[in-house]
Amino acid sequence: MVIRTGLVRRRQSAVSAATTPHGIAKALANGHRPSAATRAALEQLRGSLETFGAAGYGRESELDLLTLNTALEQGTDAVKQLRWRTVMRVN
Repeated sequence: MVIRTGLVRRRQSAVSAATTPHGIAKALANGHRPSAATRAALEQLRGSLETFGAAGYGRESELDLLTLNTALEQGTDAVKQLRWRTVMRVN
């Protein structure tokens, strides 16, 4: 995420935070009700992160490249949707 600071001399700072499938699930269950599209994008991102976690820490010796590629595409699409919804302030 890029944050703009300063009134006279505008600067940009990049901010990053770790996100886990558990963190997304917890946020979805906290009582807030995001729109159906936001919820779907978060669920899609959570699924992608779970796939990467299983590939990185699972017991499988062979990586399923098709599954990983699909998870990457879906996760990227979900982040784009969430970013657009945040920038446009769409719930």
